[in-house]
Amino acid sequence: GIPVSCSQKKTIVVCKSEKLRSLFCWVVRTDQLTECTLDGGSMIVGCSNKTAYQFKISYDPTKARRTTSASGDETMTLGLASNVPIELGGGIVVYVQMHLVRAASYEILLGRPFSSVMSLKSANAIDGQETVTVACPNSGRKLTLPTYAHGD
Repeated sequence: GIPVSCSQKKTIVVCKSEKLRSLFCWVVRTDQLTECTLDGGSMIVGCSNKTAYQFKISYDPTKARRTTSASGDETMTLGLASNVPIELGGGIVVYVQMHLVRAASYEILLGRPFSSVMSLKSANAIDGQETVTVACPNSGRKLTLPTYAHGD
């Protein structure tokens, strides 16, 4: 069992799993919010081919690359869309290099390249809530944003 000290009345344990967190952003200067899933373990910024088609995002198919999922599955991307603007709100726009992925389980995936360039810092709460603070690499302006459970 879980050891409980004399002063503790209740022991808090880690959940068996938690959903990834998402931001809602504007892509390619549209008036439509899009779910952008945060995944600091991903080596790419990704976009589902369905989302790319919806937003008329063009890409270079000669820049397709092999990716490996966390489960070890390998797949080829469809290509690379360069300098795609994503507005986070508050006027902060970041231009990402976006790999198009066939039948992805996300609309937009914001991986390590996004986290790094935006100096992303996250603050988590015991109830599962999370906020992220980003710094615009061009202006230095900072913004704290709430996140939402992926798919909710």
